[in-house]
Amino acid sequence: MKVVVCENYDDLSNKAFEVIKEQVVEKPNSVLGLATGSSPVGMYQDMIKDHKENGTSYKDVSTYNLDEYVGRTEGLKQTLKASGKTIHYVFEDYADWNEDKAKELVKMFLKTGRSVDCVVANNDDMALGGMSALEEAGYDIDSILFLGVDASTNGCQSILDGKMDFTVYQAMSDQ
Repeated sequence: MKVVVCENYDDLSNKAFEVIKEQVVEKPNSVLGLATGSSPVGMYQDMIKDHKENGTSYKDVSTYNLDEYVGRTEGLKQTLKASGKTIHYVFEDYADWNEDKAKELVKMFLKTGRSVDCVVANNDDMALGGMSALEEAGYDIDSILFLGVDASTNGCQSILDGKMDFTVYQAMSDQ
C-alpha cells in the first residue's frame, strides 16, 4: 500500500491525475468512476493539459459517477466535453451520501456485466459501499482503484488498511 501526503491542492490534483493516467495508459478502455464537482477540477485540468501536450487519449474510457451534489455531474461532463475527449458514461445514480445505498447501486450496476477498473464517489462512505459490493461479488479489489472525498476517519483507515486508494479532503465550509 502506498499512502501519499500532499502539500497543497495543486500537488494533490497532480497525484490524482497521475493515478488516473497510469490506469488509462495501462488499459485504454478502462471503466472509471469519476468524481464530480469542484474538488477534482485541478485533476481534470491536468488531464486536459496532458492530452494537449502529450496526446494521452481517453477516447476509449467509459465512466460511471455516484453523484451527490446537483450540478457536479453536469460540471464534470462540461469539463470533459471541453477537453475534446469522448467519454462513455455507463452508470450514474444518487446514493444519498449513504454507504449502504451506494453498495446496493453498485450491486445493481454489476448485473450489467460491465467491467470495473476504478470507483470514485463524492464521499468516502459511498466509495466504501462500492468496494463492499465488489468484494462481496468476488472481485479482486486490489486490482480496482477506489477514490473518495472527505478524508473521513473510515476512508483514511481504509487507505491505511490497504483497501481504498485515495481520498480528497474537502472542508465542509467549502461545500
